[in-house]
Amino acid sequence: MNQSTIRPSHAEALYQVIQMINPLYRRLGQAVAENLVSHDLTVTQRAVLEGMTLFGRVNAQSLQQTFGIGDGCRGKALPPMVERGLICVSSDDSESYELTDQGRALFAKIREEENANLEPVIRQVTRPDIDKALDLLQKLNQAFTPAA
Repeated sequence: MNQSTIRPSHAEALYQVIQMINPLYRRLGQAVAENLVSHDLTVTQRAVLEGMTLFGRVNAQSLQQTFGIGDGCRGKALPPMVERGLICVSSDDSESYELTDQGRALFAKIREEENANLEPVIRQVTRPDIDKALDLLQKLNQAFTPAA
């Protein structure tokens, strides 16, 4: 029997999915990083812009908990963003940062570019396929998340 016609067991197929996640995540991260070069931003700085777009004001604790951005990365990422006028220190809380109009506009442009980069993939994948993949990934995430 031809190797390509042998169907893997349920467990083997699931393991294949899991094995694909990390390399895919790395390649996607590399594509995001390459796109950010033209904007003179790092992936960490992009995550800060995204977090502020989603949640508004952020502080060190929320950056750590939500995006895994620790003290070292924060110390390198935030000051240049303040200098460029992308974010500012909150007027009522020196421990928090807010997105400026300039930062909001830059993040919108970055998202447009990322969406354009995904366009060839979007034409090949249906929304129901995406929903099924998200459902599977959510189940895997739940299965491998330690109980509190």
